[in-house]
Amino acid sequence: MKLLQLVERLCVKKIADILRKNVDCSRDDRTETDWLTAETLVMKRPDAVHIVFQEFVPQSTFPGQDPERVSIWDVPFDIRYEAFDRLCGQADWDHLYQKIKDMLPQDLYPRIRH
Repeated sequence: MKLLQLVERLCVKKIADILRKNVDCSRDDRTETDWLTAETLVMKRPDAVHIVFQEFVPQSTFPGQDPERVSIWDVPFDIRYEAFDRLCGQADWDHLYQKIKDMLPQDLYPRIRH
């Protein structure tokens, strides 16, 4: 798996967490609904994923290489969700959630609290 793919998945997880905490859902299967919605919306915003990626992966980490093509096995820093959330949680909020919350299907998410 490439590092960019991992960051994309981490963004999906973070957006699903944000949905759970900030938006009312009309479905009983909340976890699956939030995950599928987050996945769909993140795929529609690859530009925002790239911004989050650049915050998570400093350009100087892989001199002479395209960081987006680096394998997760070659990463010299912590790539667990907790580290990602600590470093990029605000970036996910700013660059992804704030731009996609108006795209949420109103039949699934009738009320946005934040």
